[in-house]
Amino acid sequence: MLTNWAGNVVFGARQLHRPRSVGELQELVAGTGRIRALGTGHSFSRVADTTGDLVSLAGLPPLVEVDAHSATATVGGGLRYGEFTGALQAAGFALPNLGSLPHIALAGAAATGTHGSGDGNGALATAVAAVEVVGADGELRTVRRGDPGSPARSSRWAGWASSPR
Repeated sequence: MLTNWAGNVVFGARQLHRPRSVGELQELVAGTGRIRALGTGHSFSRVADTTGDLVSLAGLPPLVEVDAHSATATVGGGLRYGEFTGALQAAGFALPNLGSLPHIALAGAAATGTHGSGDGNGALATAVAAVEVVGADGELRTVRRGDPGSPARSSRWAGWASSPR
């Protein structure tokens, strides 16, 4: 039985997948008729549930690459706040705003727009400069802030990039 982190929401998905590489994730997405990403299960609703399969990015390598010159960081899709903040601090940087708990996944917080503090201190998503996404066809695509067709063409924050590598 698959539940949220508190154990009070039960998900009805057929199966939970935990790919260990981006290649494995691409194959899984391309070969599965109905699949939805599940973060760390911190939600108190069934918003992430599906009648198909769920996929967790927690098994992907915990990539953290800080580029001090450009003041950006590239992070793995399953990386959690608690795994990221120490590496960021060691490089002399910090996020303008943190999630409420160290086990929350950065990709999940950015995707859902959670953990912000208003107009002057935005949610984590406002700090994302680019994301790599796996499309329904299994192809890996990069979407950068400001690119034509990008959902967010500008932002006060452009300090780091998220990547599920």
